[in-house]
Amino acid sequence: MSLNRAHPLWTTCENNPFHINQAIIQCCMLSGKYRIERLCRFFSSNKEGICLLHPLDKVHETISHIIEFCPGLNNTRQQVLKYWDEQSKEQPIIRQILNSIDNFTAFVLDCSTQPVVIRATQDFGQVILKILFKLTRTMAYSLHRDRLKQLDRWNKI
Repeated sequence: MSLNRAHPLWTTCENNPFHINQAIIQCCMLSGKYRIERLCRFFSSNKEGICLLHPLDKVHETISHIIEFCPGLNNTRQQVLKYWDEQSKEQPIIRQILNSIDNFTAFVLDCSTQPVVIRATQDFGQVILKILFKLTRTMAYSLHRDRLKQLDRWNKI
C-alpha cells in the first residue's frame, strides 16, 4: 500500500454515503476501536467483557467472535452469506475467491491483504476490489446493526 492514495476500503465506496457509513464500521473493527464488550468493560457493569448476546457461554467478546462465532448473530451471518452467494453466481473469479478464504475475520476486515485477492486484482483490475469490499462491508455492517439491535442500543447512536 502506498501513502499516495487512499486505501481501497475508502475508494471503493464511490462517494455513496451509505457505503461510507458501512466502511466506517469496518474500519473501526479493523483498527481495534470498535466498541466490543471487552473494550467497554471499564465503563459498564459487564466487567468481564463477555458477549451479552450469548452470556451462558461466558465467552469474551472479540471482533473475531462477532464476525465468525457468535451464536446470537448466526441468522444475520447466514443471510449475508446467501447474499454473497447470489452476488457471485455470475462472477466465477469472485466465487473462487470466496471459496478459498482461509481466515474469515481477516478477509471481512480487509480483503485487499489476502494473496488470492491481490493476484485477482492484478489479473482482472480494481473491479475485483470494488465487488469484494461491497460484500465485506455488507457483512461487517449487518453484524454490527443486528448486534446493536439485539442489545437495544441501535437508536442510541
